[in-house]
Amino acid sequence: MIIKTRKYQLPTRTYIKIGFLNTMRKQWWVNILLLCLAGGLFSIGYTKTMILALVGHLLYILFWFLQFYAVTMMKEGKMLFQPFYYHISSKEIMMQTTDKRGMRIEWKQIKALRKRKQAIILFIDQGNFIHLPYRIFKAPQEIKFFELILQRKGLIK
Repeated sequence: MIIKTRKYQLPTRTYIKIGFLNTMRKQWWVNILLLCLAGGLFSIGYTKTMILALVGHLLYILFWFLQFYAVTMMKEGKMLFQPFYYHISSKEIMMQTTDKRGMRIEWKQIKALRKRKQAIILFIDQGNFIHLPYRIFKAPQEIKFFELILQRKGLIK
């Protein structure tokens, strides 16, 4: 069985939010390192250096936010925000703009999955993911079949 979804265009704000938060989750150790550094500097009386460390950390966070924001502004990134419809089967996911133009994604390329209240997010890489809101599926049975495929592929436990 093949699931054919409705057309869906990923909003740029959603892309920035998901990509940025995923990067911050993967780099959680940077926050711990900063807290240890700031605590150590504060305890020995280097408050100016501690403030510089905090400013550096804020610049680091801003850097990653701007990376995802810039993708939405670049000409090369516009392809991510075109309306797609998806053909999902147990072999692959086809992202299509028309009947003749599309991109094939094999299940082995999917590294992680995050299930939300209103959508399922399939992560391919740090900045590449597929956001599938439940509203693009035509029937509740399609959502159940999709989740069954995800379980078979070992993405949902």
